[in-house]
Amino acid sequence: MGKFVGIACLSLCLLLSSCNLVGERLFQSADKTIRYEISGTASSVKVEYKDSYGYMITRDDETLPWSESITVKVREFETFSPSINVTNNGETGYVTVDIWVDDELIKRESRNKTVSVSVQVNYDE
Repeated sequence: MGKFVGIACLSLCLLLSSCNLVGERLFQSADKTIRYEISGTASSVKVEYKDSYGYMITRDDETLPWSESITVKVREFETFSPSINVTNNGETGYVTVDIWVDDELIKRESRNKTVSVSVQVNYDE
């Protein structure tokens, strides 16, 4: 009976210590810098982009080139999905939209009238 209690206590200690390691790891996060960039020949554009809190911000009459940077905390096993919608306010010209994450170009789209771009940013150390 004494061996059984000893083995049970040892097993319980190992289980609790491994849970603690997993619990600590779940709460790790990494700061990510997201940069939205717009270029092109459009005279003005309407810009809707997701801020660091996940809210959509609207700017109705922006000139090009245009950029905005945000910093987000991405937790392990979670994602942040930066997105931007750009509409050419005029009848002529084109718009190019880039999304950068930590100085790496992740996605680029070009169109005449409306451009919508979104990506997913994951936790990594």
